[in-house]
Amino acid sequence: MHRLALLGLAPFLLSAADPVAVARAEASAAEREVQRLERLAASARGEAERLAAEQTAAAQSIVAAEASLSAAEAQADALARSAEAGERRLAERQRPVALLLAGLAEMGRRPPVLALADGASPREFVTIRALLDSSLPVIRVRTAALRAEVERGRGLASAAASARQLLVRRRSELKQQQARFAALEARANARSAALGEQALTAGDVALGRTVRADELTSRSARQRSATRLAAELAVLPQAPMRPVRAEGTATPPALHWQVPVAGPVLTGLSEVSASGVRARGLTVGAPRGVEVFAPATGRVAFAGPFRRHAGVLIIDHGSGWMTLLTEVRTSLVPGAPIKRGEPIGHTLGVVTVELSLDGKPQDAALIAGSSASLSNERHNS
Repeated sequence: MHRLALLGLAPFLLSAADPVAVARAEASAAEREVQRLERLAASARGEAERLAAEQTAAAQSIVAAEASLSAAEAQADALARSAEAGERRLAERQRPVALLLAGLAEMGRRPPVLALADGASPREFVTIRALLDSSLPVIRVRTAALRAEVERGRGLASAAASARQLLVRRRSELKQQQARFAALEARANARSAALGEQALTAGDVALGRTVRADELTSRSARQRSATRLAAELAVLPQAPMRPVRAEGTATPPALHWQVPVAGPVLTGLSEVSASGVRARGLTVGAPRGVEVFAPATGRVAFAGPFRRHAGVLIIDHGSGWMTLLTEVRTSLVPGAPIKRGEPIGHTLGVVTVELSLDGKPQDAALIAGSSASLSNERHNS
């Protein structure tokens, strides 16, 4: 019972613990539902194809039954005609015998004395009786054979009629079966279409949940990176306090500042990186070994590696202006004076340039653009 309760509360526990895990679980469940619906749709399509094949077979059976019925009807007609012809032949053959029998019957009913009184001789009377006695057996045999032939024809005609009735009944049954197959096929096709539509809808849901899970994963990674960076910055020593100008004092003179290295600008001030960190200056995509020039006159405040940077150079220009360069190798030492435009080192890769006034980031590109000379003549040479 407790296990069932925990299983029921599992989605809520996952939601409270890790939304990424919940999103991935929902995406997996949606994908399983898509696969289930696709299997059902394939099964429905197979059922529809099977019913269509059975319907085709039923149609072929109807065609064969129609052909058999036509043959049976033709045979029945032929047998019926044969029976009628046999009856006519029997009647023709029986007619002389019937006349003869009628005459004999008439003679039999008359006494012999009256026959002799009519002028017939006894010899003629005896001859007729002898002829009748000899021909009657032959007539009976022939008549019996013809009668048997007629009966056989009638039996065949009756059998053909029965076969015709059976085929008609079979045709009706096959047509009903074909109609049933058509209804089943239509139902299976409708079910297959409905399941296919459900599978497409479930696929869209699964895709949306997968995209949401990826977004949550990326957001979680950015948050972890930002937290890690904040932790790294938190352990750094506090920057020295800048002298605060009294109110009413003159504004510091403008800084004649130039971009210290040639290359494409990848990011500018305040742009947010993929890890969620806001840029404090410029990022210049310079290759390794490019010469770096002093952006403005000043002195070296720091030079050397620092944490994950192989080379860091900080220049103090006075009046609160500072320039920080990363990934720059230099032979200068702290306290060394430098002049604007003179070589100060070489790049170790992509360079970041941060310009600040009293510790506040300044737009280096804007200041460089407003300077009298945007780039050093030695840059252009």
